[in-house]
Amino acid sequence: MSVLVTGGFGAIGAWVVRQLLAEDRDVVILARRDHPEKLADVRDRIRVMIGSIEDPAVVQHVMEREGITEVCHLAADHGGEQKSNPLGVIGINVAGSVNLLEAARRTGVASFVLASSKSVYGPPSESYGYPAYVPVPEDSAPAPLDFYGSTKLAAEALSQSYTQLFGLPVTALRFASTFGPGKEIGRHGSFATVTAMIDAAWRGQEFSANGADQRSDYIYYPDIARAVIASVDRKDPTFEILNIGTGRGYTLFEIAEECRKVKPGFRPQLTGGLEYTPGEPSLAFVLDVTRAEQILGFRAAFDMAAAVEHYGAFLDRPL
Repeated sequence: MSVLVTGGFGAIGAWVVRQLLAEDRDVVILARRDHPEKLADVRDRIRVMIGSIEDPAVVQHVMEREGITEVCHLAADHGGEQKSNPLGVIGINVAGSVNLLEAARRTGVASFVLASSKSVYGPPSESYGYPAYVPVPEDSAPAPLDFYGSTKLAAEALSQSYTQLFGLPVTALRFASTFGPGKEIGRHGSFATVTAMIDAAWRGQEFSANGADQRSDYIYYPDIARAVIASVDRKDPTFEILNIGTGRGYTLFEIAEECRKVKPGFRPQLTGGLEYTPGEPSLAFVLDVTRAEQILGFRAAFDMAAAVEHYGAFLDRPL
C-alpha cells in the first residue's frame, strides 16, 4: 500500500510525510521539482516523482506505476498572484484536483484526502465574528472572497460528485489558520503572522502587527498531520467535509503572552483592532470541530501554550 502526497515538500506536507514514515507507510511525493530541504534526513525513504498535477497523463502514470492506494492532496496555489494570474490558481486548485480524483477513480484508490480551508466561509457573520465568536459549523453558508477560497470550494464540490457518482471515499478538511515551522510571510502574507511572531520571539528579533484584538482558531502543523492521517485511514465510501481546528480562539495579545512565558525579553509592538491588514475583510473566527472528533476521533493535542513550547524546541533543534 502506497500513499501519494502532493505538496509533500511544503511546510504542512513535510509534517504529514514524516508522520506517515513514522508509521512505516510507503510514501510517494509528486512534485514539480525535488526540493527536499524540509525532509533531507528522510529523503532516502521517499520515492519522488517529478511532474505537475495539472497534467492528467502524468498523474495517471504515477498512480498506476507506483501502486497508489491512498492520496493526500495537499498541493495548492495560495493565490498570491491571483489578480494577475487567476488561471494559475484555478489550474492547480481545480484542474489539478480533478486530475487526481479521476486517476484515483480509475485506479480504485481506497481513500482520498483533500486539503481545503476555512477561507471557503469568507468573512464571518455577526454571530460568528467579533465579539461572540460562536464556532462556525460545516453547514454554514460558504461565501469565499477570492479565487483561493472559491477554488477550494469548487474542489470540494467536485470531490463530492466523485463520491456520489463513483463511490470514491473523499474527506475534505477545512483547516483553521495554520502555523508552524516553514510558513513564510513572503508566500502567505498576513496568514503567517503567528508563525512570524514565534520565530521573532526565539530569535530575539523585533516584531509588530496590527489587528491584535481579533480572535481566531489556529491549528499547529503536527496536529494537522494527525488529522490528515486519520482521514487517510477513513475508508468509509462517503464524502465528508470536516473542520480541523482547536475549537477555541486566541488573540495576538494572548499568543504574545505565551511567547513571553518562555522568552521573557520578547516585547512585540502590537496594535489593537480587528484587521491584520487595514481595509481587508477579516477572516478571524473559530471553527466548530465537533464532527472531526465524532468521525475521525480527532482532537487537537496542542493548545497555544503547548504549541509555542514545541515550536521553540524545534527552532532550538531543527529536525
